[in-house]
Amino acid sequence: GVYRVSFSKEGYQPFLKEIEVTGSRELTLQEPVILQKISCQNIDCFNQELLDYFGIGDYYNALLTAMKSVEFADNNFKGLDAQMALAYNNLGFVHFKMDNPKEAERAYIQALQIWEETLGSDHPNVGASLNNLVALYEKIGDYEQAERYSKRSDPKAPDICNTIQGKVLSIKCY
Repeated sequence: GVYRVSFSKEGYQPFLKEIEVTGSRELTLQEPVILQKISCQNIDCFNQELLDYFGIGDYYNALLTAMKSVEFADNNFKGLDAQMALAYNNLGFVHFKMDNPKEAERAYIQALQIWEETLGSDHPNVGASLNNLVALYEKIGDYEQAERYSKRSDPKAPDICNTIQGKVLSIKCY
């Protein structure tokens, strides 16, 4: 008989297709089903997409997503906002992983400045941001800068570095 089959996946437009099944209990499609991705409309969506790309090691698409997230934040948040800082932090992390130290530094510093202004210098996000900068400077061999940011870090700050949306993506912290 003829059946209506719905294909769906979170973050994608569902796809409805009529399929005729004849004689066999096994269903084989003649052509592939391609689901259309729903475009992100909030920071959480961009962060999840970014984590998904990291999960499969696709840093190129992670970078594109991080750039879209920053653009979205810049266009949708009035003034400085902690969500904007998160978008910059995530962009910095992607650049860090892709060995683009200048771009990582620029994004991490932007995130740090916004978090300090919006959340205060004793907030855990500020400490994590300082740790991200320390890790970056250690990685490129700029130990003077690493020490400078390390001294600014609050000893009560969480011992995490290289984070996206609060998830630790590296266990090596400085």
